[in-house]
Amino acid sequence: MNLFTRGRARRDARAGINTVDHYLTSKNGVALSFDPVGNMEHARISRDLQGVEVEEYQERLNRVEDELTHHEASNSLTAKLAACFMAEVVGCTLLFRGLGFTGIERLVPAVLFASFLFWITSETKRQGGAA
Repeated sequence: MNLFTRGRARRDARAGINTVDHYLTSKNGVALSFDPVGNMEHARISRDLQGVEVEEYQERLNRVEDELTHHEASNSLTAKLAACFMAEVVGCTLLFRGLGFTGIERLVPAVLFASFLFWITSETKRQGGAA
């Protein structure tokens, strides 16, 4: 890969291309600019974009962008939920130890109780309870 890069650099230097802009311009040509005065199609597009619909689309786009930026990734939320569940199991284990359960026999009721707490919380949220 390094040899390929060095070869391209030498070839660009011989051709007088020393920046990315020069390279892209030499390969693709000059980029067209938006000119509603000199180009009739650009003028039509500019005229079509002056309507009320554009504002509605802009509002809708802003709303969607806001919704997307305020949510975390699914993997992150899953990891945090799993950590909360483990902490709940540990807490329930300590609770059952205080109630007199000994050894491994307190783990099963602790997991069941933690699962019940998670289920009742999700059910409350689904039915419109507090966030």
